[in-house]
Amino acid sequence: MIRVSYNFPWIYYTYTYTHILYLYISKRFNQEIKKFLSIEGPKENINEETLSLLTPDTPRTPVFYILPKIHKSTRPPPGRPIVSGYGSPTERLSSYVDEILQPIVKNLKSHIKNTDHFIERLKEVQQPLPDDVILVTIDAQSLYTNIPHNLGEEAVNSFLSIRPKPASPSTKFVMSLINMILTMNNFRFKNQNYLQINGTAMGTRMAPAYANLFMGKLEEDFLNSQPYKPLMWLRFIDDIFMIWNNSTELLKNFLENLNKFSILKFTWNFSKNILTFLDVDVFVQSGYLKTKIHIKETNTMDYLHFNSCHPVHVKKSIPKGLSVRAKKLCSNNVDFHNYVDKLGNAFVRRNYPPKFVHNQIKHKKLHVDQSKSVQNDVQFVTKYFPGLYKTNNVLKTAYKILESSPITKNLFLKPPRIVFSRNTNLKNLLVRPKLPQIKQQNSKKNISGCRPCNDKRCATCKIIKPSNLFNSSTTNKTYPIIGNINCKTKNVVYQLT
Repeated sequence: MIRVSYNFPWIYYTYTYTHILYLYISKRFNQEIKKFLSIEGPKENINEETLSLLTPDTPRTPVFYILPKIHKSTRPPPGRPIVSGYGSPTERLSSYVDEILQPIVKNLKSHIKNTDHFIERLKEVQQPLPDDVILVTIDAQSLYTNIPHNLGEEAVNSFLSIRPKPASPSTKFVMSLINMILTMNNFRFKNQNYLQINGTAMGTRMAPAYANLFMGKLEEDFLNSQPYKPLMWLRFIDDIFMIWNNSTELLKNFLENLNKFSILKFTWNFSKNILTFLDVDVFVQSGYLKTKIHIKETNTMDYLHFNSCHPVHVKKSIPKGLSVRAKKLCSNNVDFHNYVDKLGNAFVRRNYPPKFVHNQIKHKKLHVDQSKSVQNDVQFVTKYFPGLYKTNNVLKTAYKILESSPITKNLFLKPPRIVFSRNTNLKNLLVRPKLPQIKQQNSKKNISGCRPCNDKRCATCKIIKPSNLFNSSTTNKTYPIIGNINCKTKNVVYQLT
């Protein structure tokens, strides 16, 4: 496993984060939240049971980590800062607020929830399009951490205030909760406590809705201030898709005005031919908008290996699911078949039998039946193991025995079945959200080689041969022993001499 060392210069910037010396900040925040809820909660007709569920009994201090953006060309890749809010004082408050904000987000004129929704909304624009139309994509840089608290809260408040009356809970109460979520956003990094003083953390539940409403207010004010407006303006959080039907000069002026309009900084791309938005390429063909799947350069199509320890239905669902997705996202049959051919070759490289792949992605009609009801049968859930796969046949046989008895024939309406949950994988074994600290060892102890542990009770010491080198019987070469190894060292291979 390779451990990449990141220096986090932004963690020390006082504009976004500040270092705090108070050790029990999570406990203090939790007490403040409970006190507020005990006073204001009953006024909002929130019962005691609900109030008790809004805060944890034993709060956990969130942990700061990053998700590398591996699709970027720079190495090491830039990181996306995440604050793991699980068990934090504001985790449940954030979920509660998110339930209130999500319906408002869905009513924003520019809102798109995913790629499928984006493709549906493209049909709203009148087509065929003019010949000189320009496709534009805009990205707000570091949106989450760059939203000033006052402007973000002002935007959310403006949307909450226009809810149908009487609104429950009240706007004042919701805004108080949002303020606590934003200002009580503490975390640990390298055994130090920090507080985020600007923006919202990626990791708290309400962050996407909060950012959506901030952008919704910003784009509404900006578009109303411009003399020339786009033919279409759609947005997925911080990614904007726009269709422009004026000159290139007017477009450049429009984009420059956008950068001057707020504290955020925007980057953009525009083209008359083709542009990438979310996970599709959008292009104009004979005046009509078309889409096809976008494949990033970093996408090597290394899907689950066929010899992997997974149920057969999982291996069937991957090529089938990817083909169904392609059918939805590709406007032209040529693009669909080109993508499916690439899929087929990729799965064959992963040791899938060609006939197996062919049956999943070509022979069957790629249609998802949304009308299927959830099966109301008895399920035995267990970790997957290949030897358990035929257990369902055993259950069906045993079910006939149960049906033959008047005492047990009504126990089950249908034969019980085995349902497998995912087993422990390498990620579970190797990855931890909190990396262990690397201890600086004494120079005398940090000597590479193998030697006895010298424990009085150790029976292995007598057969351990002290050495700094070992000879390979395969290559007939001598290699140095890396690390300080003794009888108690785990995960090593012993060489018999």
